[in-house]
Amino acid sequence: FGPPAPDLELGPEGVAKAEALARFAEGILFEEAAEPAKALAAYLAVLDRDPGNTDLAVRVAYELSQSNDVTRAIRILKDAIAAGPRSPLPHLQLAWIYARQVGRLDQALRHISLAAEIAPTDGDVIETQVQILVEAGQPSRAQAALDRALRAKDATAEFLVRIAELQARLARPDPERPPNPEAIRRAASAIERAAAKSAGNIELLHRLGDLHTALERPADASLLYRKAIESGAALPEEARLLIQEKLARSLLGEGKTEEAAAALREIIRVDPTRSEVHELLGAILEEQGDLRAALLQFEQVVLLNPGLPAAHLRLADLLLRTGEPGKSAQALTEARARFPGLPQLTSALGVAYSQSKRHDEAIAAFEQAIHEAHVAGRTDLLDAGFYFQYGAACEQAGQHERAAELLTQSIELDPKQAAPALNYLGYMWADRGERLDEAETLIRKALVLDPDNGAYRDSLGWVLFRKARYPEALRELLRAAELVQPPDPVVLDHIGDAYEKNGNPGQAAAYWKKASELDPSNTALAEKARRGHTVLGDATPAPKSPEPTPRP
Repeated sequence: FGPPAPDLELGPEGVAKAEALARFAEGILFEEAAEPAKALAAYLAVLDRDPGNTDLAVRVAYELSQSNDVTRAIRILKDAIAAGPRSPLPHLQLAWIYARQVGRLDQALRHISLAAEIAPTDGDVIETQVQILVEAGQPSRAQAALDRALRAKDATAEFLVRIAELQARLARPDPERPPNPEAIRRAASAIERAAAKSAGNIELLHRLGDLHTALERPADASLLYRKAIESGAALPEEARLLIQEKLARSLLGEGKTEEAAAALREIIRVDPTRSEVHELLGAILEEQGDLRAALLQFEQVVLLNPGLPAAHLRLADLLLRTGEPGKSAQALTEARARFPGLPQLTSALGVAYSQSKRHDEAIAAFEQAIHEAHVAGRTDLLDAGFYFQYGAACEQAGQHERAAELLTQSIELDPKQAAPALNYLGYMWADRGERLDEAETLIRKALVLDPDNGAYRDSLGWVLFRKARYPEALRELLRAAELVQPPDPVVLDHIGDAYEKNGNPGQAAAYWKKASELDPSNTALAEKARRGHTVLGDATPAPKSPEPTPRP
């Protein structure tokens, strides 16, 4: 081949660019071969020939600064600025190096100012400036920078959203601490301005809604999530459902429980496979007292996401509370097979066995839970609540001395929250006619902690009855009957017994009759009601106070 025609020959500048491209290709090959040192050398050769390649200059300067070659990093960035003065990127990288590695805040801010002159509505420029000022302990200057950015002409919606995000971050730098109200006001104002320019932009409205959520402003978040959903723009189903779930959570934060539940049901209608939505709806239904509906939701949670031990515990608890202790025990047995060695599951199984009247298995489960807690290093789980449940299981099994030991341990572990254990132990002794003075003391302590608890008031009445203080007993039992709904046959039975001892067989018969109607399988109650009816015939008066409290 002969030499190229004169008009095809490369000049010095063209030769430099060609060599730069060749070295750049070498650098890529070295990177792919996992030879970073050779790649860096090739890229440095590129910059020797083409210092205006700002993207590469910034990248190489970052690598050099990470290896503490700060002097060379600064030189490369300054060369890039000289060769390409209209790019803000080298200024931003210099700002970070001066701020974090050289300790020259003045130089860092000078380069930030130069970057802002080049790109006044570049979100990266403002974010860098704010972060450097915050790290330097100058939040007021960071706020001033955000205020200037909000006044920028021709600011795009994306830029305003970035500023709002920075303002929200400045308003609440630590989520664990309460935010400054003035900072929250500024953030809300920035979000409002950004939202006004983001009308119809689903992504930006979604981001702004998230900012209100982070600032704990659920009503404002709900408004923006609604606007995002109702914008009419095409939106992938997954994205729409995600925003709708966030809307439901915001509505819940507003206290709009029914609207939140409706939003969640709509999500489930479209996509019934979202376990977190079933979980949230189940929690709402549980809070509303619709335990059977909540149970259905948590059955779906466990089916869709069986790897969550907490969901298995929640399901088992709902089965207990809906009167299915056997199913609860079965669910927990299956969960323990999936998650062996979890003491939380084993202790819950103990409760389920106890309520199923499988007493030996219940006690064995509680002992196993203690062993598992020690093996797992989770002795914190062996708390007052654990020993209360274990003590109650022993009482149900007829092991009263062991029950007393465990309930006493529960009381000692958390005296301020010991009312249930105080009452349980006191009532156990009262019902057995044992240690009545101690029983009365325990129950009165429970009432000091929770004076309006009808169950505890009934316990006090019953221990007074056992001590033959019948007028006082009747007074306390009638007070118990006024405190809570629904009527409870045990309390009604106690009132009947107290009326009988106080010489009022008519009222005694009336309460026994009502108690028997509420608990028709209780043969002892049925016999009392029959005896009262036989004595009085059809002249049995109505109970005066048919509103007793449930037993603990």
